Amino acid sequence: MRLVTVEPVVFSYVFTGAMISPLLQQYIYDELSKEHNFTKADDYRLCINGSDNSGNVTALENRIQTQASYWFIALSVSSSLPSLFTTLLYGSMSDATGRKPLLLCAIIGGLIKCFIVSMTVTLGWPFYVVFLGSLIDGLMGSTETITASSLAYIVDVTDNKSRTIRVGILQLSIMFSVMVSYFIGGIWLKNSGYVPPFWASVGVLFLCCFYIVIFLPESLKEKQNFNRFSCLANARRIKEFVVANRGPYINICLLLSFISFIFIDLDYFGSVTVLYTKHHPLCWGPEMIGYYMTAKTAVAGAGIVFTFKVLTKYIPETLIVIIGCVCFMISDVILGFAKTTLAMFLSCIPAFFLAVAPPGNQSIASKLVSTHEQGVLCSIIAVSEGLAKFMAPLTINTLYPVGLDKLHLPGFVFFVEAGLLLVPVILFAVIHYLIRKNGRFVYASLPENCKETEVQVQCEHNQRL
Repeated sequence: MRLVTVEPVVFSYVFTGAMISPLLQQYIYDELSKEHNFTKADDYRLCINGSDNSGNVTALENRIQTQASYWFIALSVSSSLPSLFTTLLYGSMSDATGRKPLLLCAIIGGLIKCFIVSMTVTLGWPFYVVFLGSLIDGLMGSTETITASSLAYIVDVTDNKSRTIRVGILQLSIMFSVMVSYFIGGIWLKNSGYVPPFWASVGVLFLCCFYIVIFLPESLKEKQNFNRFSCLANARRIKEFVVANRGPYINICLLLSFISFIFIDLDYFGSVTVLYTKHHPLCWGPEMIGYYMTAKTAVAGAGIVFTFKVLTKYIPETLIVIIGCVCFMISDVILGFAKTTLAMFLSCIPAFFLAVAPPGNQSIASKLVSTHEQGVLCSIIAVSEGLAKFMAPLTINTLYPVGLDKLHLPGFVFFVEAGLLLVPVILFAVIHYLIRKNGRFVYASLPENCKETEVQVQCEHNQRL
């Protein structure tokens, strides 16, 4: 395995994103609280004694949480909506330009966003200025382009046997970066305020740009010859990918896999978690929020290591995805009922397998298509994840005020999320059945002497001969 590879790029981008996201959410919440002259004690003992829970205070707190939830929706949509379209273009384009240019483009977009957020917090600009940074980040690819390009990079430098492990390592680097950023961010915010963490994120992405330009080698050796800057050419390649004849059930499995991505990636540690833990009866401060998110991410990261080092030797990837979704559901149900700090941290136990579903799904999908289709595949996967990123605030953040004000059940959104995760469980049960029924239709299992353009029936016939 090469020493200079794409994982540090992914680590840096996710680290800054995970650093900024909860801190920006808490910043917005604190600024809204100041506007309403509302001061909330970040002390669990005060909450359980009821001193922070009079009727007027509760109503005001619910109003602030509702406003903050809608601000989070606007910020998320301003980035995720444009990135849905640009990712399809950029991911397909990477088959002609290579992976590095698009990685650099997305990192620069994140750098601009971090800079604008840092200036907003430092100078006290209005919230809506941050929308400009989110919009630029989305137009330059955002998280979806990082996902597509890094996954395509891994596919370029691995064979079918080592790909699952490398995708797992990529996911582990993501989880580790999230864990470190949550841990540092909460403590840093409590001791130094908002400004230093935001500017540190700017510095990390600036160094990441140098790493890509100077050190990171290009992974794509054979670049395809088409008009890389033509939207029609890229749209045509995506159309060819969709209608390609790949043999029995392959397109069905790909479709089910893409749909599953939307629900699997719907909301891991979303903005609702910040609001939920700051609400009565938990009343967590930034440090405790950081500890909780760090613990949950660390457990999930350990689960990735165990799964892709041990379980993949004994259990099919399809079942691993199902196990991950079921554990995610259990964790959400515990969160929905949590009223104490102990109960919140107990939700970290089933989170051991929480993060294994996305890399398992990615690995399965990459084995269903040929080598020259990997760039388009990765862009479609990234768009599926982008749809999840777009839909999450529109559903979860919209339902949170409903559970808060109408149902008087703040954890209602976690029950909804657990119910939505039934969809990928059912879909992957179907994929598992089809793969078991047609054991040799997975593209990665075809004999090497079969051409990439031949369908499965021809390959199996030649193999029998």
